[in-house]
Amino acid sequence: MPIELESVSFAYKSADGSEIQALRDISIKIGDGEFVGIMGHTGCGKTTLIQLMAGLLTPVSGSVLFDGLDINMRDYDRAKLREAVSLVFQFPEYQLFESTVERDVAFGLKHSRQSRDEISERVRWSLEIMGFDFDLIRKKSPLSLSGGEKRRVAIAGALVTKPRYLIFDEPIAGLDQMSRNAFLEIIDELNREGTAVVMVSHNADAISEYCKRVIIFSDGELVTDGAVKEVFSDINKLEELYLNAGTPRTIGHMLSGHGMEISDKATSYDELLFAIKSKLQNVERTLH
Repeated sequence: MPIELESVSFAYKSADGSEIQALRDISIKIGDGEFVGIMGHTGCGKTTLIQLMAGLLTPVSGSVLFDGLDINMRDYDRAKLREAVSLVFQFPEYQLFESTVERDVAFGLKHSRQSRDEISERVRWSLEIMGFDFDLIRKKSPLSLSGGEKRRVAIAGALVTKPRYLIFDEPIAGLDQMSRNAFLEIIDELNREGTAVVMVSHNADAISEYCKRVIIFSDGELVTDGAVKEVFSDINKLEELYLNAGTPRTIGHMLSGHGMEISDKATSYDELLFAIKSKLQNVERTLH
């Protein structure tokens, strides 16, 4: 069953008591197993949106539904939502606080009814998914780890409940290229295994390479929602929103403007290289 926002609006109170509208009349449905990217400039409402999805904020109007139930109804069981939906904030490594890695990752199961052995196995699983050797890392202080390791431990803590939905707020911000690629491959594998992923990111390359659907916000309003290949094919519309379509699509667009027609659906590096190779092979056959 999906996460649904039905005509949701949200406003913050400013220091002088006036309201600042963050989202206006948003209706979105995100289904099981999807990989969705969310784009838009700072302040457009992206973080507010995912906090509403995770039940951390309550809309001023409209409803947030999970499995068909309004998560903000008084009698709704929030424990079920916390198990099924995990939100990972930007720079999650700053939220590590326990004395050992094992204890920190296990914190998400603190109120579960699982036995100690079951919790230990779940912690082992989540750390190994993130590339750690459980026996080597379990007793270390999370504060002694490198920045990239801290982030992976924090994400293991989000995975430990085996959520159906993983929601990330700028998960690759501040990572070097190697760490970024390794992280995205892990998340992509989780998605292929059935976990729905929602990723807020300014990195158009990451969205074009991994997401199947992209939602774009501007000034608290939803302006585009569709397949990545369809949305990124309209590079002029993205430029009007002061966004880019990622390096592969941009290069393809530039080549098309200089006489080498590249499909506007070539949004990944592999697709761009295949298109260029095909064009060059056609030229070679023509010359011979």
